[in-house]
Amino acid sequence: MFYFDQELLSIIVDFLEIFREGYYELSSLSNPTINLVLPWITKWKTHCLQNEDESPIFAALKTFMNSSIDQEVVKRITIHHKLATFLDPRYKELQFLTTEDQLETQSYAKNMVRECRETLLINGIDVHNVSSANDHFSEFSDNMSINNDEIQVTPSEEVDEYLAEEFNMGRNDLDQEKKFSPLQHWIRAKTLPLLEQSCSMDFILSSQYYSN
Repeated sequence: MFYFDQELLSIIVDFLEIFREGYYELSSLSNPTINLVLPWITKWKTHCLQNEDESPIFAALKTFMNSSIDQEVVKRITIHHKLATFLDPRYKELQFLTTEDQLETQSYAKNMVRECRETLLINGIDVHNVSSANDHFSEFSDNMSINNDEIQVTPSEEVDEYLAEEFNMGRNDLDQEKKFSPLQHWIRAKTLPLLEQSCSMDFILSSQYYSN
């Protein structure tokens, strides 16, 4: 008869729960998930940190899971995952990344906003009068007479302002954090019009992790 350490088995089952939870959330087909990959990687790898007093079996399991995260998830990370995380105001500090990666992502965001601004200028559209991503493209012909000089804010200024401004979900939203939609946040945003339109036009925040 085989002997199982029931206490150790219970610890292992509890340990694996966070991986099931993360996989379930990242596998969602109804909500964008690309912005959640880096936060989950950080949770998982922190969860795999070893303690000196744990059993060799449990330590080996943590080593295996940590290696699996690197091989199956981390190696698939692209600039689009980093940018989507940056555009989620909850994670815009990108504390999950190195300083070099943070600066690269911010630079990519500024380039994205710059391209959006150029598109708006070419089409004669005043970004400040575009109310939402849903009606943005349908408004092209109605805004052709807008003076392009009205778009005064530079891409770098908007990204820097986004980084500097404080983000609060609000007391009523704390219990709904898992349902928070960064895309809807930007559709409703009014203070950073170029970033808003960039998010709407680029479709990065509409992506699922497992479709990338």
